[in-house]
Amino acid sequence: MRKIKHIAVVPTLLTLGNLLCGVMAVQKAFTAVDTTGRLDLDKLVTAASLCFAAMVFDMLDGTVARVTHSTSRFGAELDSLADLVSFGVAPAVVVMVLLRNFGGMDKYTAVFLAAYVTFGALRLARYNVEDATGEKPFPLKKAPPPMHFSGLPIPAACGAVVSTIIMTAFAAREGGWIDTHWPWFLSMIIIALPFFMLLTGLLMISRIPYAHLVKMFLVGKRPFTYFSAVLVTIILIVLHPELTLFAGFQAYVIYGLLRAALVFFMRRRQVPEEQPGAMLEG
Repeated sequence: MRKIKHIAVVPTLLTLGNLLCGVMAVQKAFTAVDTTGRLDLDKLVTAASLCFAAMVFDMLDGTVARVTHSTSRFGAELDSLADLVSFGVAPAVVVMVLLRNFGGMDKYTAVFLAAYVTFGALRLARYNVEDATGEKPFPLKKAPPPMHFSGLPIPAACGAVVSTIIMTAFAAREGGWIDTHWPWFLSMIIIALPFFMLLTGLLMISRIPYAHLVKMFLVGKRPFTYFSAVLVTIILIVLHPELTLFAGFQAYVIYGLLRAALVFFMRRRQVPEEQPGAMLEG
């Protein structure tokens, strides 16, 4: 049996911070409903926001480990366990609490939520195996560049779900645009949310390429336009965090679907090459 002699202290602490945020999100979600059965939207938003805090820790632990040259299998496995809790279990629990309060929780919805967590676990396990062996199968003729993930990353899937909840809670407050103009829209979101979680779960185990935004915008030297885009994004998050995070994560999910559709239709339009001897047949 191989024993672990040393571990990287700072990356491990950051990974545990990720895990702690996920556990706190689950705890806060369960306490969002009081003894009378009334849902406290503020507590539910706090639970969803803790998933974003977990993303910050998740981004930092890998970056610190690479910068300090302290990456290890222990760190990778611990990171996956933390990701499953913070980005798999936590958003599923938040959605479950929300749906139960609005009467949208049934056996079919429970299956969809369980599928989301299961697909997240499969996505993390596949990533660890392929990252360790260097084998990353891909449907395109050429392997994706290092700046892309194979399948939707589980933090992005979580972000798409919890940003929807935060945006909905913000708009559904008394005097919000849902409460004022479109009261029926909340019911539509409650109905669509489980199906959206199933979609993101399927995208996680797919081979659709998704850009690695951290490496694309923050790592190494980049053109000035990249810096401008990051600066504008930060300003928008500060001014309108609910709307910016919601639009950003939904756009990221749609980006992969549109890219896959474009590749599919471009292949269909390609004229197949004539086989040798085809003119002699018939």
